Amino acid sequence: MARLPQPGQDAGTWGGVLNEFLRVGHSEEGALKGVEHVVNIKDYGAKGDGTTDDTNAIKTALNTSAWPYPKRSFFPAGDYKISDSLKIPDYSMVYGTNYQGSRIHPVDGMSVPVFNFGENGGATITDLHIGGGGSAGVSAVIMGGQAQRLIGFNILGWKGVGISVSVQNA
Repeated sequence: MARLPQPGQDAGTWGGVLNEFLRVGHSEEGALKGVEHVVNIKDYGAKGDGTTDDTNAIKTALNTSAWPYPKRSFFPAGDYKISDSLKIPDYSMVYGTNYQGSRIHPVDGMSVPVFNFGENGGATITDLHIGGGGSAGVSAVIMGGQAQRLIGFNILGWKGVGISVSVQNA
């Protein structure tokens, strides 16, 4: 059974013991085996300060969590300003701390949907809030594919149509 080296007991064998531990506990690319990968959008430059346009940082984080390795994308508490639609990868989960703690704010005049789901489905958005921004005729959410889920999701203070949910079939 793989184990970590023990001080005073593994003199001269630390390298072999440690390498065996790492080989058993990690995949070849270095990720821990059996641990679900979570992408924190702040690790990709999102500020969540309500002032900075976080669109590109969020898009980069979401692309990192795309298939063939579906992962979870986490929005820590904050106010994330966006100026373009966010594509949610198939078979992924996007989640925040709760709808009051993790908030997405489209810029005024944004003329595209806040979220655009992938074609194959299986994505979930949970514990996020969309508030403020938008303009007449703007969709808060557009859904494509199948088996998409919104859980603990609120839209408050929207200046446009509120929520528009549609299915686009290929």
